[in-house]
Amino acid sequence: MAPDGVGPVGPPRPPTPPAAGSGAFKAALSDALQWSKHADRRIAERAVALKPDEVQRVAGAVRDARGRGVRSLVVVLPESVMLVAPATNTVVTAMPRGEAERRLFTNVDAVVLLGRS
Repeated sequence: MAPDGVGPVGPPRPPTPPAAGSGAFKAALSDALQWSKHADRRIAERAVALKPDEVQRVAGAVRDARGRGVRSLVVVLPESVMLVAPATNTVVTAMPRGEAERRLFTNVDAVVLLGRS
């Protein structure tokens, strides 16, 4: 019998991806990335969400870009696109991938395509 206040022990549940615009979503990225106020608003307005493995891959891409001296990076994921300033680890803006179709991104040093893992 479990002590008071302790639930039954069972197999661990897989983590659920944080909801777009939620504190958990931003907290998941806070270790590696910072969010501009503009990006924060856009994420909430556009309902952009990242899976935990995508967060790690984006952080790795930003780290690699910073090591190569990239100043402005576009990260293309299966479901979203982000504009990032690697020098400051700052996400400048984000949007769903469909919204990025036929859009012109200027003053960009590099583009990283991150497919499904």
